[in-house]
Amino acid sequence: MISKNEKVCNFVTRRQAKALPLILSERTVGEGCQAAGISRKCFYNWMKEEAFRNEYRDRQRGLVDLALVTLKGNAMIAAEKLSAMVATEGGPLLRRVCRDVIDLNLKIREFDEIEAGLEALEKRITEEA
Repeated sequence: MISKNEKVCNFVTRRQAKALPLILSERTVGEGCQAAGISRKCFYNWMKEEAFRNEYRDRQRGLVDLALVTLKGNAMIAAEKLSAMVATEGGPLLRRVCRDVIDLNLKIREFDEIEAGLEALEKRITEEA
């Protein structure tokens, strides 16, 4: 039988693997630790382990990526609603929300371009070294 602290796939323990989605599904680390049934001290001790830290950050990035995909999907809806509102009166809150969604998508595009530039720069530096 595999113990709860035995390494799973040479990365994180079973206990850590079970705790990760619970920690990430809450608004704060403290709430996540409570949901996972661990102390915050335990979580921060785990974060000192490279394997756990990498897995936590990978999964966290995955959640952010999913949120960004959802936001990008709503940009078209927001643009259509905003266009329809041009001819009507009222709806200032909806108009502001639609503008916010579009603005956020523009920022996402900027970040994507910056990230691509940084990756190209890192690659060039690595090749030169």
